[in-house]
Amino acid sequence: MDSCARQQERIIALGASVRFVCMSLRKAGWSCVGVDLFADRETSLAGHALSASDYPDGLFQQLSDLRLRDEGQTNFWIYTGGLENYGDRFRMAPSSIGLLGNDAECLAAIRCPFQLRDALSASGVAMPEMSRNRPGENGMKWLCKPFDSCGGLGIKLANPQGNPSSPGHYFQQYLQGDVLGAVYVAANGRSQLLGVTKSLGQPEWTGAPRFQYAGSIGPTPVTDPELTQIAKIGQALASAFPLGGVFGVDLIRSATVGLVVLEVNPRIPSSSELIERATGLSIAELHVLACRDGRLPTLEEIAPTVSSQKREQTPTTHGKAIVYAPRLIRCTTALRAAAATDLAAAAAHWFADTPTNSARISAGSPIATVFASASSEGEVLAKLQSCSNRLRQLCD
Repeated sequence: MDSCARQQERIIALGASVRFVCMSLRKAGWSCVGVDLFADRETSLAGHALSASDYPDGLFQQLSDLRLRDEGQTNFWIYTGGLENYGDRFRMAPSSIGLLGNDAECLAAIRCPFQLRDALSASGVAMPEMSRNRPGENGMKWLCKPFDSCGGLGIKLANPQGNPSSPGHYFQQYLQGDVLGAVYVAANGRSQLLGVTKSLGQPEWTGAPRFQYAGSIGPTPVTDPELTQIAKIGQALASAFPLGGVFGVDLIRSATVGLVVLEVNPRIPSSSELIERATGLSIAELHVLACRDGRLPTLEEIAPTVSSQKREQTPTTHGKAIVYAPRLIRCTTALRAAAATDLAAAAAHWFADTPTNSARISAGSPIATVFASASSEGEVLAKLQSCSNRLRQLCD
């Protein structure tokens, strides 16, 4: 499809934050509208940006309103982070707009950790021990996790005397190690690994609460056996569930048990932005082509991110960090003035997700996202920390 034909199509992106997906869609030549909680500066550079405070129903109401106003221009919609937990709301989307992503039935199955465990176990892929009931004192640490968590929200260490069992939570064994984010694209029962990133964790300089997503670094090097195992995990998922499009898998690299699957994010994950920066490909384009046409990328297209750590040439490492407010702060004119002013500049700018007004940001809420690139993980981390400090200095 040429760029003129794509401009005749319009794709609406819905979610808690849609900035990256909208920028990636525009990179591939599609017209887009972003509907999220923020309607930040960079989303508006990529296309029309709308916000909805009533989450998630307000997002779908905006989608319906847009359909009524656009005289048939909208062809598809994509959802991003958080909406995978609200598959029951998908019926609110106008039936005349095609969904590019996994439907409610697929989400209900793959987002159930026990159904996911059984499917992966049949392929020889491990998950941590899990229980619906509060575990006793058995010498293991446990996490108490909401079934509908996103980005680590609501996750906490379980207390044997507290955290009573409830229908909305389950318990998962707590394992220590590097948390990796594998990014795949799937179509017609097949899966292609796009790249692997590593979670930053929650370094103090990000201000992120414990277990909450604070960013990633990547592509991160993995051994050949790990690469084979990670690719096998994606194929096991594509065989067991009717997955379509780009999706992510959170893994932990444990010193005692190796690679273990923590959960699946059945939509475009935040860490895939680093894969796009490393390859130059449009992640959103890969998603659309897989969902709509059943097409997967070739190995040649994604070679920079799926090679092992034995490569002779060291690739550029990219990083992103979400900077959280240490206290109640205000987005200043200085911060907005330092933001990118056009889409081309925004794709390479050192920060994004810029608030569009001077609204106050409460303690523990995200201010913006900072980016850095270098030849090593250590250099990237140092740059991200410096950018984080610089961002806070631009706030009041």
